[in-house]
Amino acid sequence: MKKIYTLICIIVFLCINQGKAQMVEPVKWDIKIEQNNASEAQIIATMKIDHGWHVYSNEVNPDVGPSPLQFIWTDMEGAEPVGGVSADSRPHSEYDDMFGANLSWWTGSATIRQNLRLTASKYHIQGNILYSACNNQNCIPPTKEAFSFSGTNSGAIADTDNDQPEEIVNNSQNKTSVKHTEQAADKAALWQPVDTSSSSSATTAQGQSMWYLFWMCFLGGFVALLTPCVWPMIPMTVSFFLKKNKSRAKAIADAVVYGISIIVIYLLLGLAVSALFGPQILNELATGAVFNIIFFLLLVIFAFSFFGAFDITLPSRLTNSVDSKAEKTT
Repeated sequence: MKKIYTLICIIVFLCINQGKAQMVEPVKWDIKIEQNNASEAQIIATMKIDHGWHVYSNEVNPDVGPSPLQFIWTDMEGAEPVGGVSADSRPHSEYDDMFGANLSWWTGSATIRQNLRLTASKYHIQGNILYSACNNQNCIPPTKEAFSFSGTNSGAIADTDNDQPEEIVNNSQNKTSVKHTEQAADKAALWQPVDTSSSSSATTAQGQSMWYLFWMCFLGGFVALLTPCVWPMIPMTVSFFLKKNKSRAKAIADAVVYGISIIVIYLLLGLAVSALFGPQILNELATGAVFNIIFFLLLVIFAFSFFGAFDITLPSRLTNSVDSKAEKTT
């Protein structure tokens, strides 16, 4: 039994640490664009890294280590990337025992650059910088830093016939590079919580009254009653209160106290967690892959116990105390 208790404590500890890790922002970014001439520009991103943290470089092999730093393009008109990411300073390289590979990273501060070729009189560039950061104790999930630039290029030159074959080859290579980076971003996004702060539903909700939000949540609660994990519990709960009390009035009163207690407990817990860790922490825990996997494993442990693989029992002192109080109340 001590092993079971230890395992449950470890799972709870990991869940709390996961929630805290998602709130940490150890890297501050300053991203800008500079046009070098009529056909070339650069995205310049400067990162300031908190003391004790390091950001993995673009040279990291994603197959053996954390996600490498890279640009993810979500929209690009009138421009195209040229080459890969370059840095003004050489990252520190070292063998990492945890990953079992040679990794490189920056500490303190660093500036990275991405060259662009301007192909039209107007350009619009939108994307994210995907990066991973760790310290000596934990790591944050692969994180995206968004950027967006629009502008005009009065000196744009039309392609000549002689340059056309080279341009076609370059465009094909760039499209392949963008495709690979998007696939890597999609893979990393599976482990990230769902960001609802910039979604259209969040924007719509901001313009609604509190009563509207209340009744929508209230309606959602009724819809949740139809789920297979809740619906079968309704007759069991009703029969429990009816059989426990001979008086119908007493059964209804106990049921009302039971329902109100659930509302109060979850409300107080939600307010306390939001006050301590911020309003987004509950969404991050509910939609984060790590927390859901840990919770799934915990349910699997309970399922094996339910089917008789092992017994989960409370300490005898606690069991005797609960039984004695139950006898007194009955």
